[in-house]
Amino acid sequence: MRGSSRPRRPLPPRGRGAGFTLIEMIIVLVIFSIIVVAMTPMLKSFVDALIYGRTIMLADSQASFVMARIGKELRDAENLYTLGVTPVSDFTFDTKNLGMTVRYHLNSDRLMRSEDGGASQPMAEGISSFQVSTANGRLVKVELGFASAGYSVRTAV
Repeated sequence: MRGSSRPRRPLPPRGRGAGFTLIEMIIVLVIFSIIVVAMTPMLKSFVDALIYGRTIMLADSQASFVMARIGKELRDAENLYTLGVTPVSDFTFDTKNLGMTVRYHLNSDRLMRSEDGGASQPMAEGISSFQVSTANGRLVKVELGFASAGYSVRTAV
């Protein structure tokens, strides 16, 4: 009687007890494939919503910047050229305090701004419409539309 009196466990037979069978692997693969196919439309709609949300955020950011800039400059405007009751997409005005002429116009899908007839600088991209009008010469209405986001912003100064 050497050592302990505990009985030994029999070892599993070699070659049959370890691993998965081919049938088990195929069943797992089929179940996994069904789950992936069922989840694909959900994943696609999630990615589409993410992209659309980013587009809206970008459009909103550009709209806020442009409207704040135009509003600030229009509060200082004294002569509103080419502006009337009919909306226009190209308008020019003089500023009182800065003493310069500012022009906003739409060039393809970009809203451009220039000072004193100089080179135009892009203010925003992806613009589908830009319209400015006035009813009484004092209240100026500005509308900016973004085609990619299906989004438009209006303000009156």
